[in-house]
Amino acid sequence: MKHRASATILCMSKPTDFTAEYTAAHYYVCEPAQTLRVGAKHPWLDALLTQQGHRCWAFLSAENPLSTPLNRAQNTQRTQQLATDLQATGLPTFAAEGQDPTGEWPAEQSFLVLGLDTKKAQRLALKYQQNAYLGGQIQQEAQLIWTEFTST
Repeated sequence: MKHRASATILCMSKPTDFTAEYTAAHYYVCEPAQTLRVGAKHPWLDALLTQQGHRCWAFLSAENPLSTPLNRAQNTQRTQQLATDLQATGLPTFAAEGQDPTGEWPAEQSFLVLGLDTKKAQRLALKYQQNAYLGGQIQQEAQLIWTEFTST
C-alpha cells in the first residue's frame, strides 16, 4: 500500500522530509463526516462534486507553515485569514482537519474546497507557506501535491 500511495504524489518541487507523514495523514472533513486518504478514490466526494457542479477539489490548511509548529493563537489567526480568502472565491468550502494518526503532531484546522483548481490551490498553499496540500479530480485518487517554492 505504501508503494501505491507514493505513486500518487505530485512533485512540483523537491519533496521534504515529511513525505511519509503527509501520506499517512488522515484528511478529515467535518460535514459530511468523511476522511480523505492519499492514493485512495472517494466515491462520496465524487457524488458531492457532481451535485455541486465541480470536477476538482483541494484540501488546504494555513497552520504550521513549512511544518514549523506555531502556537494556537497564531494558527487560529492564519486559519481565519485562509477562511476569508476561500470565502472570496465563492466556492463551496467545508470545515476539515488534518490529523496525524500517531498523535505525535497536533490536528490542523483545514478546508475542503470544491472547484479549486491546482493553480489557485498552489497559490494559496504558497501564500500560507505550506509544503504540500491534498487535491484531486473527480473519479481520481487523492494526490499529495507539493508546493513550488522559488528563490529570488
